[in-house]
Amino acid sequence: MLLADWRVDCFRRAFLRHAPERFAVMLAPAEAQRLGQKYIGRHGTITDTMIACHLGGAIALAAPAAVNGRAHMLPLDIDAGGIDAIQALIAEAARRKLWAFGQYCRRDGLAEADQRGYVWLPFDTLADAQRLQVLGAQLIAAASQPEWKIETRAFHAATRLPLARHTHTRRFGDLMFADRLIAIDQDPAGALTELRDVYHENRSTALPDLPPPSPRSDSCTAGIPWHGAGVTITSYNQAHDIADLLQCYGARPSRWRGLYFCPFHGDEHASLSVYTQRDHQYCHCFSAHSDCPLATHRHNDAFNVYCIGEGLDAKAALRSLNT
Repeated sequence: MLLADWRVDCFRRAFLRHAPERFAVMLAPAEAQRLGQKYIGRHGTITDTMIACHLGGAIALAAPAAVNGRAHMLPLDIDAGGIDAIQALIAEAARRKLWAFGQYCRRDGLAEADQRGYVWLPFDTLADAQRLQVLGAQLIAAASQPEWKIETRAFHAATRLPLARHTHTRRFGDLMFADRLIAIDQDPAGALTELRDVYHENRSTALPDLPPPSPRSDSCTAGIPWHGAGVTITSYNQAHDIADLLQCYGARPSRWRGLYFCPFHGDEHASLSVYTQRDHQYCHCFSAHSDCPLATHRHNDAFNVYCIGEGLDAKAALRSLNT
């Protein structure tokens, strides 16, 4: 049964105002194990029916926070740190007079230090996604503990949307604010109502400015690729180590040298390969069913990774890099 229209409309206005044209759906455990990935990608827009199913717990949706290099939502993905990390990030945001909320869904069999979750900071307008990335890096640096693993995801990779019911645990978990916690599973519709009542959009004018361009950088700094006048595809590739760049966008190294967990789809088996050919660095994702953009072409250079990560075509990416 579809949810009342106000709930779907509220969710779309709050989290999908940027109208992404690709999304992903979390796979059931058996299918995720078979394919070696947690999500399966899809092209197209998220429909009202899909939103209703997401809010009702029938599916769990993920979508990129940035489209064409602009975003109004800063997602912070906690891979280790659990409820303490969520509370610390929300508190640090509040200290900066920014509103944030989180979602925590405990997974059985994991120690608290290894539990995962999300924090989101909404903003009132679409802004340069790199400014949101800088803010995320600042929040993490101020709040994080050494053993925590947190990444900013205001870029083109699909990230789980709020109020999702985890397909593997079969639970929504808890909705977290600065002053209280709401058990979503007890009343999912009521949780959305409470979120709506306290929902607050931060002003984009509060976002930090981008750091000045440096003449050359061999890696990302706080998640921000090198910018500067006269940047070309060749110079960008020469200035960036592709493994470092991928890790800026959330790739995680595996125990096998040159293999990474791909940041552009829910990767469970480290399907992303980084290699050198004729003195040039490339990467390729070997996932077969994820619709991962790095799986489309065999030889992806650093510039291509930047375009995918920022959701830009080549011309727009060069304009952004030379601004």
